[in-house]
Amino acid sequence: MLLRLSLILCCLALPAMAQEPIRLQITFDAKAAAKIADAKEMVEVSTWYEGEPTPAGAPYISEIGLVYLGAETYQIFPRDQVITLGGVQAGLPLDLVKETMLTVNAYTARQVFEDNLLDCGLVSGTVAELAGKTHTLHCKLIGD
Repeated sequence: MLLRLSLILCCLALPAMAQEPIRLQITFDAKAAAKIADAKEMVEVSTWYEGEPTPAGAPYISEIGLVYLGAETYQIFPRDQVITLGGVQAGLPLDLVKETMLTVNAYTARQVFEDNLLDCGLVSGTVAELAGKTHTLHCKLIGD
């Protein structure tokens, strides 16, 4: 009985972000995939978590009025694929923000090219809105 109660309390104490995973489908048009792959360049997918501060988050407010919570970065080959985001979520200081926001961006990793060559758009929203769904970033060469 005590073990069962402990398990129930443990599950109730899980952070609000321990939801269904957030998946990112990243796709490339043929011209972008060929240019990046032929140059042996990689693509970097960057995610960052932030939110409006709670009273506990007040000391951490950035110049844009948000509290930065953490980030994830993935380096991938320029090939259509699905990435599951959120490996860092368990360690985020959720008590510092009212609601956790996530922004995802992708660009050339700059191992070969000095400047970014890709226009991939953004995925942005609250973690609650994004969880349990697959979101798409489609990459093309800047200017195409």
